Amino acid sequence: MRVGRQAKRTSSADQGWATRPARCFRYRRIPPLSPNGCKLPWLALAAALCTTASLLPASSSQQGGTQTPPSSGTTVLYFPPGTVDGFAGFFSSYLSSFGEPSLLAAAQDPKVLSYRLDWLAGQTGVLLAVRLSVNPDGNADVTSVASYGKPRALHRAQHSVSGAEVEKFLQLVEIAHFWSMPPREQGNPDVRGNVYKLDASTWIFEGVRNGSYHVVFRRGPEQSPFTDMVRFMAKDIAGLDESITPDPHPASSINSTGVENP
Repeated sequence: MRVGRQAKRTSSADQGWATRPARCFRYRRIPPLSPNGCKLPWLALAAALCTTASLLPASSSQQGGTQTPPSSGTTVLYFPPGTVDGFAGFFSSYLSSFGEPSLLAAAQDPKVLSYRLDWLAGQTGVLLAVRLSVNPDGNADVTSVASYGKPRALHRAQHSVSGAEVEKFLQLVEIAHFWSMPPREQGNPDVRGNVYKLDASTWIFEGVRNGSYHVVFRRGPEQSPFTDMVRFMAKDIAGLDESITPDPHPASSINSTGVENP
């Protein structure tokens, strides 16, 4: 009798599993991968993926200096949401690997006066960060970290800057109207469809003063007071070689129909 009741329970359990409705799984649609948040031509998308894959792992090596990356488990916010047109994750990753601080967080201190260039060369793949920190006495310290070469390595340099050089740079900041520039470039609509820049260098320039933070994001900018200001800090203040100094060079572009723009 015990055996029979046991068999009956087993049969009833099996029947319950057999009649239980199957679970349904819902899949979330993944949006297309694009720095601009829209669909890119397959050629530009493939190039962007290859560039990102080749650059980020290389940031682990370094040459000429030490770095102190943020402690594990700490999330550092480098840019306000929506200000760098989809590149926040990429630039935040390499700034963290460079051991660079967040200027956005530094703005909590009204005494901080600092500027930084974050740059990715569209054709050579050079990654660069140049940070100018002005001291209370008017002098400054400049730190540059660049990732380039074969094999790729970090090249770090730091030195002091005289008050006279700092004053020249701050004058260029005012001439460029940096603090009133829109964070993102105001693009001109193209009647033939959206325009995509294929080999553009990416320029991000950050500033902190009087407890305020501002960032300007540009891709393949033409020569202007803004690019003059950036080049002065990178070449004249940081003393970088021309081969890794940002140079205003309008990128080639195509529209969504595949026609190359002049």
